[in-house]
Parts: sequence; C-alpha cells; structure tokens
Amino acid sequence: RDLIVTGVQTCALPILILEPSRFAAGPQLVQQRWNNIVVELGIAACFAVGYGLVIWGFVRRRLPGALTICLLLLVLIADIARVNSKFLVLQQMPEQVQNRPTAVMQFLKGKMKGYRLLVLDGGDPMQYVAHELPVAYTSNPVQVQRWHDYLDILRLDSRLPDMMNIKYLIYPAQAFERDKGRLGTHYQPVFTSPDGAQVVLENRTVLPKAWLVEQIERVPVAAERLARLQSGDFDPARFALVEQPPPLPLPQKATEQPGNVVLQHFSPNEVRISVTTTTNSLLVLGEKYYKGWQATVDGKATLIVPVDHILRGVYLSPGNHTVAFRFDPLPFKIGKWLTLGSFALFGLMVVREWLVRRRRGDGQTG
Repeated sequence: RDLIVTGVQTCALPILILEPSRFAAGPQLVQQRWNNIVVELGIAACFAVGYGLVIWGFVRRRLPGALTICLLLLVLIADIARVNSKFLVLQQMPEQVQNRPTAVMQFLKGKMKGYRLLVLDGGDPMQYVAHELPVAYTSNPVQVQRWHDYLDILRLDSRLPDMMNIKYLIYPAQAFERDKGRLGTHYQPVFTSPDGAQVVLENRTVLPKAWLVEQIERVPVAAERLARLQSGDFDPARFALVEQPPPLPLPQKATEQPGNVVLQHFSPNEVRISVTTTTNSLLVLGEKYYKGWQATVDGKATLIVPVDHILRGVYLSPGNHTVAFRFDPLPFKIGKWLTLGSFALFGLMVVREWLVRRRRGDGQTG
C-alpha cells in the first residue's frame, strides 16, 4: 500500500503505521482471554495445593526438614520454569542478524545517543534493536493510547519526527530517487548501503533529547491537540501544547536563549539532565509520557505533565537544576514487596520449625 505524506510517496512504509490497531479484536478475543485466565488460575491453584501438601507433611512430621526444603524448592523451580517458558520467551537470535551487523548498522553505531531511527524500507525494526540501535517503534500492539494516536498522525513533512528524536530514516534507494525532490533539505542522504538498496537519510531539523520552551498553548481536548500537531505552524522548539494550566507564570514573550540543557545520563529506566534556566520555563523530554515515570528536581519530587500529547515535561524556575526521570511504577513496587515478603515469611516459618524441633530434641535428650 502507498502512503501519501503531503507529496512524499513512501511505498515501503510498514503497515503498522497505516493500521496500528490491526491486532485481534471482538468477542472471540474476550473468550480467548477468559479461557486463559481460567487455565492460569487452575494451574496456580495446583501449585498452591502442592506447596500446601509439602508444608502439611512437614508440620505433621511425616517429612523431614531437609526433604521438605528440597520438595519446596522443586515446586518453586517448576513454577518459575513454567512462567518463564510462557511469558519470558527465550530463543536464539535469528541467524541473519546474529553477530552480523549490516553496513547500515555499522554506519549508525555511535551516532544514536539520544536519537532514534525510523525503518521505512520494509525491514524488521527488531534487527536494529538487536544491535542496540534505538528505533521509533516496533511491532508491538500493546502500547498506550497516546502512542497509537501519535503513529496515526505521523508524517514525514511535519515536526512530529523532530520532537520524537527521529534523526535517521532507513529509506529504500529507489523510493528516495523518486522522492528526493519532495523531501527537500529536511532529510539529506548520508550513507548508501554497498548493495545500493538502502539509503540512510539524516533529519536536519531533529530536536535534542531535551529542550526548553517558554511559551505554551493549552489544548485540553485530545482531538484538538492531534489536529494542532499536524498544523503547518506547529513548532515544538518554540512552544508546547499542554493540557492543564502551568503551576507558575511563564513570560509573555519568548527570549532568544531561555537556558541551557545538557543530557548527563540516558538509559531505558533513568534519565538525568543538567539545566540552567534564565526564566520560568518548561523542560520537554523527547520520551513517551507514562504515569509509571517519576521525576525529581534537585532531589525533590515534582510533577510530570504531558506535553505535545505524547512527551513528558517538567516546569522549572530560574537557576541551575538537576532533573532526573526514573521509571518506578506502583504495580512493580507492590509486586516486588509482595515477592520479598513471601520469601521472608517462608524463611521465618522454616527457621521457626527448625528451632521448635531442636528444642524438642534437646528436651528429649535431657
């Protein structure tokens, strides 16, 4: 299928951008999910009964302590192995990408710090991910609604690739020859694969990982925000679209240099930025907004606000600041402490039974 992007015809654009909600839907999906829940609950109940029988045998003195521990460990290992095999699929890297980076991948190595690439030649983005090259998206339908909204309106001739740090496009060579006049100076070729099939285009207007803006537009309605993002005068480097009033007054007129932003550390679960601001401003981070992220400014917790529908933002006052973003969602915390608590309870029960038996043994010996 062809996608017309305001004069830029890209035949090889992956179907996921055209149909991001192509995964299964309907009553059959509901039934499938329900059956899966019933089966998983049944299996979990069987393992719970297994644990209970071993502990019951120990309490009733029909199983010695050493055997009880071995049996409990066997049941635990079997349970973990079952979960791993079902939910943590481990498999060998495909042969075509295993330790064999292409010439394009080798060219991009070392150039992707804080940036992403968009694969438009019909190739599998996961091949680039396997070689630690960040991509704009993968074929994963389980994403937040805001990200699906972004993919629905993604256009090469807009500022949407710029604000998501998409610096490089993997473009089919034949399509580039046809479209280079329309792409203009926005995307320029910087590398061609040895077989001549792929061209790497560099986005010359890409924004950094984080930047400052002093002007905002409040657009609380999602449909209106998405339409504004597609408008020709939308410039994320000059102003930001927000959903709620700012907690501090912003200047009426933008200054030429609102401040300086330096990316100190970037990883999938933590981002740390050094910021110097001259006025009240909004720090925008070119990463997806999600409630599981927490932010601090100079060590103090602060609110993360959605910016430009899909990005994260933090309001700052004038001065020198260290802003840190950390992925630490509440469900993960609850799960972690429940798991640690269950292990601690199990350990206390084992120690208690061991002490009780030792005291009884000492009493009988005396």
